[in-house]
Amino acid sequence: MGVEKLLREEVTGFGVPGAMKPKYRLEKERRRSDLVMLDKNENPYGFSPQVEKALLESIRYGNLYPDSAMTELSEAIANRYGVGEENVLVGNGSSELIDLLAKAFVAKGDEVIIADFTFFLFGQYVKLMGGKPVLIPLRDWRYDLEAVAAAVTPRTKMIFVCNPNNPTGTIVTAAAVEKFLAQMPPDVIVVLDEAYAEFVTDPAFPQSAGYLGRYPNVVVLRTFSKAYGMAGLRVGYALAGEALINCLKRVVTLFSVNALSQAAAVAALTDQEFVAKSREGNRTEKEYLYRELQSLGFDCVPSETIFILVDLHRSASEVFQALLDRGIYTNIFPPYPQHIRFSVGSRADNERLVAALREIVE
Repeated sequence: MGVEKLLREEVTGFGVPGAMKPKYRLEKERRRSDLVMLDKNENPYGFSPQVEKALLESIRYGNLYPDSAMTELSEAIANRYGVGEENVLVGNGSSELIDLLAKAFVAKGDEVIIADFTFFLFGQYVKLMGGKPVLIPLRDWRYDLEAVAAAVTPRTKMIFVCNPNNPTGTIVTAAAVEKFLAQMPPDVIVVLDEAYAEFVTDPAFPQSAGYLGRYPNVVVLRTFSKAYGMAGLRVGYALAGEALINCLKRVVTLFSVNALSQAAAVAALTDQEFVAKSREGNRTEKEYLYRELQSLGFDCVPSETIFILVDLHRSASEVFQALLDRGIYTNIFPPYPQHIRFSVGSRADNERLVAALREIVE
């Protein structure tokens, strides 16, 4: 059709993404009520009762536009990390903030360094703005910060470091990040995407909010989707120096976070006990899955997240389909044809997964 000729050059290579349907929609379509969703890294423990209470109370204001400055939520996040409100920007999930970073800073021909096996949206938003993703191979399933530093050129505008990395679940340590940041030119923006940080148990993980005062080119991304169980409410936030936050504010979408989600996020921050329970449940279930998966002859990449990347030593696509036939949703990745990723679910869901895998193997 003629209208396709009107597309921007950067968009012509993009396909239409497949629908990511929620469990209740898929169960309706497939006419079954026992699907196990281990493909989207969702919190199997729901969300805090405080979140539900805030949602119900804020419904009465649904006829009013939300606070576009997200003042109360920004203040709550700032207090949580001991930074100023001017160091916080809230977005419609951390995915919107990645988009804003590309819109604000990436111009045609700019280079942006990412890992060759990491969160797909980094490269997509860079390409959308005409930038060039520079892919650096992982080393031992984690970001190779030495190789990333060596790849910086005068054309480098930004670097994305997913820590813990999605989809491998591995981290880079505080010592490695400190050494890396000290090497970075001040005109290269370093984005630390820490969507799964609340689940990390390794004490070597960096306390990245502390970088803000020392590195004005650093942005830390966090989300309410994982540890707080609010994936459907879409709230994320960036922590950065005031000058960088003000740059991002120039390209924000007005009212991108609705009033109910803002109220829910404020309430979620007050219930750190829920986060602790989610973290402990995840730790316990990961140990169960490690044990059972290894007994089946699979190798697991040690994960600091709510998912596990597993080497099946056989065709992942065949196992993926066999699981799907049994109502269990997982993820596979074309560059690694023997690997599959499972979200860490509830004990009941994890037992279903293990039983199905045992049946498939046997």
